[in-house]
Amino acid sequence: MNGNAASDMVDRLLLFVGVVGPFVGAIIGVLSGIRGRGPLFGAAGGFLIGLLPTVIYGMWLLYGRIIDLMGLESALGFVLQLAAMAIAGFCLGAIGVALRKLIRRRLGPQKISRVRTGTRGER
Repeated sequence: MNGNAASDMVDRLLLFVGVVGPFVGAIIGVLSGIRGRGPLFGAAGGFLIGLLPTVIYGMWLLYGRIIDLMGLESALGFVLQLAAMAIAGFCLGAIGVALRKLIRRRLGPQKISRVRTGTRGER
């Protein structure tokens, strides 16, 4: 990024985790899927969860580019970073809601719903 040793180290670490994360997630998903929903379904879910470090690495690169171009104390840079984080959060939330609906459709709502320990009025 800007030549700082700590920044370069973080950059390399995030790159490594961003590249390896989806594969590790898919492997863990296959292993957990063998016991439950099926290995293919588990691999897809694990891969999608493993993409989170890749998104984080992309956000790190975007943050670095904004800081390099506009400086650390730029109000416009702050607004751009805020907008990028909000858009990323909205997209990840929408993906999470879509995945939850897909899983509910595939497994049925009784498999995902929270465990209820009693009815109203009981203690």
